[in-house]
Amino acid sequence: GYTDVISLVKNDYPSVASCGTAITEPQVALMSRFTNNVVLWMDGDSAGIKATARAIPLFLAKGFIVKIATTSASDPDAYFTDQKKDLVEVDWMEWAYQHHVPQDGTPTDLAQGIREVEEYIQQLPFELDQRLYKKKLKELSGIEEQPITIEETKEAISTLKGKQNWTYYCELRERLGLAHSPD
Repeated sequence: GYTDVISLVKNDYPSVASCGTAITEPQVALMSRFTNNVVLWMDGDSAGIKATARAIPLFLAKGFIVKIATTSASDPDAYFTDQKKDLVEVDWMEWAYQHHVPQDGTPTDLAQGIREVEEYIQQLPFELDQRLYKKKLKELSGIEEQPITIEETKEAISTLKGKQNWTYYCELRERLGLAHSPD
């Protein structure tokens, strides 16, 4: 923490250290008095990734514009000490998608990762921001939201016929206003 901030300030990056992996709501509230922009640059290890994941929603909830600094260096001090040149600042959504949504996972893994990113989106204080980030999430995931048609619903119901889900089948037909007959 301390050496990272010293290196950042020496290299003209205005900085604040959380002095540990936990950024708190009072720290975020204090920072909001001075800016609404934040670039999170934590260590690149698993603890730093978890700390970034915990910090993002705190800043989003206060209306901050959140970016994440990424580099091949293990931490900010190492970036300057090793004279790296690969620093990139990405929008929080890109970082969250990369760290939560598996590229080669099962559909269940993909759905879980998307739900985790959606939890960040829900922290945004303005509905317009939420709608725009939901749209961006759909673009990143390649998933097109399609309304479920009556025909698709009838097809799903017909696959339940003869199975042990008869009670569910009957309740679903009733909610959809369909007749109780099995055809």
